[in-house]
Amino acid sequence: MKQYYIDLLNLNHDLINGYQIRCTNHEELMKNLRFLNQMVQKAGNLRSKLFENLISKKNNFLFSWKI
Repeated sequence: MKQYYIDLLNLNHDLINGYQIRCTNHEELMKNLRFLNQMVQKAGNLRSKLFENLISKKNNFLFSWKI
């Protein structure tokens, strides 16, 4: 009977260790996804600002010719 409890204890430790590894992997994945999302948002903001600047320069150029 004692051997069954020892086996159960070892199995429990293995399950807990596996869970901790999954938790660590999940936390690292979430951290990397947050970083990636920030980079995508920054790139999108830069791109929209670039096009806004191009459009405003084009409009200024067109308005200068109309005068």
